[in-house]
Amino acid sequence: MGRHSGRAGPDPRLNGLNVGYRYARTTALAAKGQVADAQAELVALKKHAAAATPEDGAALNLAADVFAVAVLVAEARIAEAEAGHGRTIVLLTEAAAKEDRLAYEEPSDWFFPVRHLLGAALLDAGRAPEAEAVYREDLRRHPGNGWALYGLAQALSAQGKDADARAARQQFETVWKGADISLVASAF
Repeated sequence: MGRHSGRAGPDPRLNGLNVGYRYARTTALAAKGQVADAQAELVALKKHAAAATPEDGAALNLAADVFAVAVLVAEARIAEAEAGHGRTIVLLTEAAAKEDRLAYEEPSDWFFPVRHLLGAALLDAGRAPEAEAVYREDLRRHPGNGWALYGLAQALSAQGKDADARAARQQFETVWKGADISLVASAF
């Protein structure tokens, strides 16, 4: 193990790496229900995100713009751990709007579409029609995305739109047939 392994994190001079590290730790701790520890990591994440300069790039985008998405998603993960559906949805809606403003490139500078998390949060909050709209928008942007198709099928089923749900499930099964995992939600 190197001198920067373990809880200390990456070399502090590598700001982008630290943002990624702190984002991952925040979301993992929130998922484990360790909210106080997640909040402490969020403080460190925000510190590193704020240290981005106008010269710091993230491929075709400014690092600060990508980091802003990371901070909002991390905050949403903590809100979710606190069972704050309303706050989670507000934060993810804002994160999706910021993600939409990022320059297009492949692969995307933000690696996991925020709408997958937003749709899942809306479903958890019993807001299936809104979740449907979120998944449809994601599919417009990322045609054939299995995660979004899975969520869309759930949203349609929750609304009793059985024929549409079956069609979405069939599309999902077609695009997911070679996958080595089974989904239980549109986001993890």
